[in-house]
Amino acid sequence: EASRVSGVVSVHILDPRGRVLSTSHPAMLGQVDTSPFGQRAVQAAGLVIEESGGRHEIGAPVWVEGRRVGTVRLGFSDETITGALVTLRRRVWLAVALALTVTLLATGLIQQWLGRSLRALAEAARAIGSGDLAVHVTPRTRDEVGELVGVFNRMVQGLREREFLQRSFGRFINPEVARRAMAGELHLGGELRTVPALVGDMRDFTPLAEQVTPAEAVKILNEYFSGVVRILLKHGGNLDKFVGDGFMAVFGAPLDQPDHAARALAAGVEMVSFFAHLNARHPLTGESLRVGLAAHSGTVLAGTIGSADRMEYTCIGDAINTVWRI
Repeated sequence: EASRVSGVVSVHILDPRGRVLSTSHPAMLGQVDTSPFGQRAVQAAGLVIEESGGRHEIGAPVWVEGRRVGTVRLGFSDETITGALVTLRRRVWLAVALALTVTLLATGLIQQWLGRSLRALAEAARAIGSGDLAVHVTPRTRDEVGELVGVFNRMVQGLREREFLQRSFGRFINPEVARRAMAGELHLGGELRTVPALVGDMRDFTPLAEQVTPAEAVKILNEYFSGVVRILLKHGGNLDKFVGDGFMAVFGAPLDQPDHAARALAAGVEMVSFFAHLNARHPLTGESLRVGLAAHSGTVLAGTIGSADRMEYTCIGDAINTVWRI
């Protein structure tokens, strides 16, 4: 049966003395194998291999219950071994080619997937650079790239909240003061500055407010203050505060303005025109609204006053007291 296996050219079963008990060559049956390899195989305690004459010889002892009962000797042609190696080599190369193809395809897919996420982040970053904070990148995975997208979205959310605070801050205080507060540049303390102050006060507003509803009174004040703030921003003035139905503004603080006096006068002149329009018979009251306006320049203490928990940027000093008396 062994001799019918492809590539097997000879099969011999030898007894312990080397006599042939079974063989694929009947002429050797019963004879002693006197070949050098046969003698070595009979005497060896383990596997014996030899290559010669275009064939490989293998000899192996047979043991039964610790006693050697014989030796098996097989002969293979080199063509069989060479063919097996060629087949194995082909299979190895096929496996390598298949693995390489799968790797390249997987790499291409991963690059495409990563590229899509990174391009989305790049486009969102460019949008933020243009001032658009409404961007949002949808995370596609839960790996490191997805975590990066999440961090990016949280950063954008923080920027939106910061912008909202700055805008909201700017509705209550000077935008420059709001910017410094957001940047952590405001500290308790001040400095002496020579600045012009501009104040205004609506005459007899209390009896006027008694003639209209609270909502109508607030509407009148908002119309009045809206014009004032618009003019102050136009000329670079800093609205210091609203005081009831009056206001106070300074120029040259907190920002240096070499032409602060000219700015204050230009704002005052424009307010006179605005008040002339406002002073006409008001539709809510049927009466004229009268406003007093004064300007004065002098040395003041300009800075952040209050406590560490609540503070405001303002100007105090004799010049401020004087302009209110005017």
